[in-house]
Amino acid sequence: MLLITVAACENDDTTQQEAQTDPLSCDSALAPCGGDLVGTWSLIDRCRDDDWSTTSTVGDYVYCPGAVTGVELSVDSTLAFAADHAYALDSTVTLAIFMETPPECLEALGLTECDQLATVMDYDYDDVQCSQRSNMDCRCEVVAYVGVTGDGTWSVDAGVLTMSEAFGTSSYNGTTTSTSTFGPYDSAYCVDGDRLRLVSDESYVGGLYARF
Repeated sequence: MLLITVAACENDDTTQQEAQTDPLSCDSALAPCGGDLVGTWSLIDRCRDDDWSTTSTVGDYVYCPGAVTGVELSVDSTLAFAADHAYALDSTVTLAIFMETPPECLEALGLTECDQLATVMDYDYDDVQCSQRSNMDCRCEVVAYVGVTGDGTWSVDAGVLTMSEAFGTSSYNGTTTSTSTFGPYDSAYCVDGDRLRLVSDESYVGGLYARF
């Protein structure tokens, strides 16, 4: 849950510092110039160095040291800032998960077919699909969606955006799992034309956005 002259950044609610000379990107050395936040913004890059996509060998999951798991993660986030200083956040994290297991993994679980392994994985995930590969390994795949929505109020001061504590909901595969408060979040920010850069420790908030 994406960015041409910053001379237009300044208004009553914002503080402009040094103008950006290049269009904003994740590689920009961010001067928190502030700018007009009003509008709806869509995340185009998380701007984080950590790679949430990974493949690893695991020994505990199906009691088999030859099992290999992997996950690919993507985030789709929208931030809407209203002129009355209300904001709304809508973020979905997509997890594409797979597991490959050699035949001995099935034997350890007392199974004889790959399809049966889906039943084992269903304890942790929904709608698992398993099939046998040409090398006789089983490959199981599942896609999970974790959502966060919420709304609150926002304010800015000297190029720092504060998003107040908000009431929101969390969901898993479209089903609400909890209601809770989250925030507040403080983020250095800069608006440059149709690009917004937020620098925040919160993964649902920080990144590079485009106005639409």
